[in-house]
Amino acid sequence: MDWIFNISGGICGVLLVVIDRGVPRVKAGMQRNGYLLRKGRKCSTKSALVLLPTIIIVFIIIVLSTSQLFTEDAALTETDTELRAQNQDMLDIQARRKAYIQAVCRKQTNNNIIANPSPEHVWRIYVEDNYGLLYCEVPKVACSNWKRTLIRLSGNISMKPEDMEHKFVHDKTQLPTLDTYSQSEIEWRLKNYFKFIFVREPFERFVSAFRDKFQHPHKYYHSVFGRWIIKAYRKNPSKKELNTNNITFPEFARFVIQNPLGPDTHWQQMNRICNPCQIQYDFIGHYETINEEANWLLRYVNIPTEVNFPKFKDIHSAESVTNEVLKKHYFSQLSSSVKAMLYKFYEVDFEMFNYRNTIPL
Repeated sequence: MDWIFNISGGICGVLLVVIDRGVPRVKAGMQRNGYLLRKGRKCSTKSALVLLPTIIIVFIIIVLSTSQLFTEDAALTETDTELRAQNQDMLDIQARRKAYIQAVCRKQTNNNIIANPSPEHVWRIYVEDNYGLLYCEVPKVACSNWKRTLIRLSGNISMKPEDMEHKFVHDKTQLPTLDTYSQSEIEWRLKNYFKFIFVREPFERFVSAFRDKFQHPHKYYHSVFGRWIIKAYRKNPSKKELNTNNITFPEFARFVIQNPLGPDTHWQQMNRICNPCQIQYDFIGHYETINEEANWLLRYVNIPTEVNFPKFKDIHSAESVTNEVLKKHYFSQLSSSVKAMLYKFYEVDFEMFNYRNTIPL
């Protein structure tokens, strides 16, 4: 308590100095400093009791404020440490994924990597110039939501991603593709922009393509592929069968393996769509953890925090997402030989993107 009395006494002394300067000179023989000291001592005890509650309150405020600052600093330090750890984890994951791609590319091309990709290698890469992004679109790997995100970043429209209809985001006028630029512009963007791709377990993507294009009414895919598949793989199909979109999964699998009409990007091999042996992508995302990885990527390239990757599914939204259980259900309809041929068809994708096949062959 002595320190409190000393503080209060000092305050009184200072106040008396101020008062004394405004009054007449003291009587002769009275020492000015001694007078102040005696007055300070007389008032210190009484004033200390008066000032004590105020001093205690001030002291508590100081202590609490200091404690809060220490707590906030500790919390910030902990958050920063956690974020740095998360960033490092993702960077380590990316390093491993790139290493898998490089290993497969060395085996596939005998180290003969194309230095300057031509338009035929980049026709599925979408360009976003405001933030310097290049996105290679792989169908059936949340490409609609990635297009929504890029359209918003382009600043051409103020519409929210969730308000963009499926047909709108796939309109070719919304986002330019890299093959529409000159060779020098292609090379400059490949060198200076952030290039990314998202991939998916090959067999799950294959099942998702079948369900989306042939188990739901789709005029284009029925007229171009469906009728042809029924004619080729069904004995004596009736006219009714030819006019309905009811091809079976085994018929579809045989068609894809034999590939008589050429590839369609919805079931074409991912490595053939995005050409990772010719283009060194900065980020390789996986569909299985897309929400986490997509938002990490957006923060990593300094996209504003109000822009997040959409979570919704815009078509067939009431339907469950193709997963391991559904994949096994569909593949149980295939013979061992067809499954083996289908694995061979997607073998490079399995190896390049480090997916382990869970379907017994």
